[in-house]
Amino acid sequence: MWSSIFDCITGWDVIALLLGAVLSAIATLILIIFFRPKICIGVPELKRIEVVNVNGNKVNRSIIKINVVNCRCHSDAINLKIEAAFVLNDKTYHLDFDRFDFVMLPRLNKSKKNKETPYCRTFHALKINDYTLSILDNDFKTIDQLIDYLKLNINGKDLILRVRVHANHSFTGFGKAFVAKFKFPVNEFISYEGQSCKESFIEKVCKKEKT
Repeated sequence: MWSSIFDCITGWDVIALLLGAVLSAIATLILIIFFRPKICIGVPELKRIEVVNVNGNKVNRSIIKINVVNCRCHSDAINLKIEAAFVLNDKTYHLDFDRFDFVMLPRLNKSKKNKETPYCRTFHALKINDYTLSILDNDFKTIDQLIDYLKLNINGKDLILRVRVHANHSFTGFGKAFVAKFKFPVNEFISYEGQSCKESFIEKVCKKEKT
């Protein structure tokens, strides 16, 4: 029986099967490469803002602004989530944002009609995460105090801000995580490694904010 089956299979049948497998693999690779989100993370900015404390007094505090850009020209990025933490001596110190998630970043459009830039979203890290506060001995209140504490305990190592963003492709639903790390040597962040945007690109495609 087996011999009769193999007699019916020709060389063209084998070639057709192999060609089908190759084409299927190519189609899968195309989907994975071109139908997943493509996000870049801007170099964070440490900004001073004026806020009113619980006593009704105006005080200056620092926040960290992080631009996130959808770099795909033909598809939207959806279900974005962001996480940021200072990393020092294999320990992480997480920050809280104005919001951790965002529904959608439309496709990149460099024409910037009406000067709107919906494909660029600025997230603001406003304070220290509650869990981070609970594991620290000191009674910290602000990001400034956390940075000062970490600088005192740096011991010759680099203070790193790690930013993670996850997003899904609007058509296929394929997801991808993006990570960028930034050094903080003095009073500004410097791109270190990962999927960070060039500053010139951010200036070109993102609308400049006042704060």
